[in-house]
Amino acid sequence: MTAVANTVLKTIDTPEFLSQVNARGEQLVTGLEQLCQRYSHIGVRSQGLLVALQLKDHSAAQIAQPCSKHGFLLNAPRPDSLRFMPSLRVTETEIASALLMLDNAMSAAHA
Repeated sequence: MTAVANTVLKTIDTPEFLSQVNARGEQLVTGLEQLCQRYSHIGVRSQGLLVALQLKDHSAAQIAQPCSKHGFLLNAPRPDSLRFMPSLRVTETEIASALLMLDNAMSAAHA
């Protein structure tokens, strides 16, 4: 167990790993801000890859449900907010795919 913990700590302490985490966090926040503007939602709060989207209405469950059916786990802790907590190893392609699914779910929820 100690060897595994040491390996994990060495990995997350490398500049490349932290740089990748920061880049994916920025990609997610930028994409969510664009969706915020498109659908007139309130705003985005973030700390690294822990991100929340404040919605203008109580459509969080309507948005999260179709996303989860496609394997995109999205937390709706309140009726008007969505929480994103992707893996620290999330890829650029995975973030782009998640944003596309979210866009489709928002479009359907606000149709």
